[in-house]
Formats: sequence, C-alpha cells, structure tokens
Amino acid sequence: MKRFSLMVVGGMFLAAVAACHTDPFSVKPEVNVTLPETPAEPVDEEPGDTSENPDS
Repeated sequence: MKRFSLMVVGGMFLAAVAACHTDPFSVKPEVNVTLPETPAEPVDEEPGDTSENPDS
C-alpha cells in the first residue's frame, strides 16, 4: 500500500510539473523571425560546365 501511495504522489508531482512546462524541449523559436518566401516557379538557370578536369 505504501508503494502504491508513493506512485500516486509521484504521478501528481509529475502532472504538476508537466502543467507548468508546456514547452519542455524548447521547440518554439526564441526570436520572432520571418522566413523569406520562396518563388512560385523555380528560376531556370543554364547549367555550367560539370567536367572535373577542364585541362584534359
């Protein structure tokens, strides 16, 4: 019975700690940053020279 009551008290303690810490792993950003918007269509660039040794 003592072991069960300790588990209940421990569960209540963990519930109280979980209620206070809504973001325990800091997944929310610390600063308010606006990310740049990506263009609707990708920019079509001409491919460059992909050869590794241009002297040959």
